[in-house]
Amino acid sequence: MAEASKIVENLEVKINHLISSHKNVVSERKKLTDKNNELSELVSQQQSEIAQLTEKVKMVKLAKSIEGSGEDTSKLKLKINEVLREVDKCIAMLNK
Repeated sequence: MAEASKIVENLEVKINHLISSHKNVVSERKKLTDKNNELSELVSQQQSEIAQLTEKVKMVKLAKSIEGSGEDTSKLKLKINEVLREVDKCIAMLNK
């Protein structure tokens, strides 16, 4: 009978240890999920910022070419047409 009691006590200790480990894993999973969401949001913000900066770079290049870098007017017209096509695409996407 004493041996059965020891087995039961040993099982209780192991079960309590498993419960404690499970709680720790659940807590850690929640922390990691929160961190993952935070980092995903940060990545989205940075991608948006990169897109905005890329557009600014294009506009600066266009502005510099308009200022008179010596390019002929046909190249300038092509660049302006490219920008207008991009604007038209954006407007079309907004209208969807």
